[in-house]
Amino acid sequence: MADVTISGLNILSPTGSSFLPISNGSVTGRATIASLPVDYTNLVNKPIPGGQVFTSNGNFTVPENIYTIKIYAIGGGSGGGFYGITSSTDYNSSSIQGPSFGTASYVFGISLSANGAGLGNNGVNDFNSVAGTFSGSDVKFGVKGVAGTVGASAASGPTGVGVGPIPSGLYSAGGNRGTAVNGSCGSGSATACTGAQGGYAFGITSVIPGTVYPVVVGRAGGARWGTCGGVWYGGTAGTQGIVYIEW
Repeated sequence: MADVTISGLNILSPTGSSFLPISNGSVTGRATIASLPVDYTNLVNKPIPGGQVFTSNGNFTVPENIYTIKIYAIGGGSGGGFYGITSSTDYNSSSIQGPSFGTASYVFGISLSANGAGLGNNGVNDFNSVAGTFSGSDVKFGVKGVAGTVGASAASGPTGVGVGPIPSGLYSAGGNRGTAVNGSCGSGSATACTGAQGGYAFGITSVIPGTVYPVVVGRAGGARWGTCGGVWYGGTAGTQGIVYIEW
């Protein structure tokens, strides 16, 4: 039998059912590639699991050898306080914290959004009582936040959302409301509202190593204030959202 060199063999694409020569020292036979044992600890170029937390806007770069990521996103919580004391317009104290609604957390280029808590309307005055939701075709699982509550006495807003690896109590809480004003300062003077939670979204999506994805973290809604007889009345701000990417 003539010798056969490697260069003289046909080129094949290996599959799980392809055969390789194998010997136990006395007998030579064949075995399929799929039947060969693999020591995972000695593999090269294997993906290394990890994660990255975003508590502010930034960029996520897909690590080497990573082709699938998990995304946990929570939208910003809305602020609590007084509404309609003189009008339905936002009033802010000297410690202004911005609009009282929260905004969405998401990753550009991926169809997944955890929306912030918004403003509702009871037909008379605006209230931060509407919980955030979620949206996007890449969402595998989502939860609507907890809505705020309206009343004339002090109350705490819903606590921060905690899901998966994200601890509870830190993100997307609704702001508190203070004791309502009892006076002739408008039709809404005896009502206040806590903030609401933002929505939560979880997704799994395919990616390409080295791709850069901008990440947006939902901001918190600021406390909403009003004046009555020259005295400021208001509640507290909500808390911001978060994005956690795991691979």
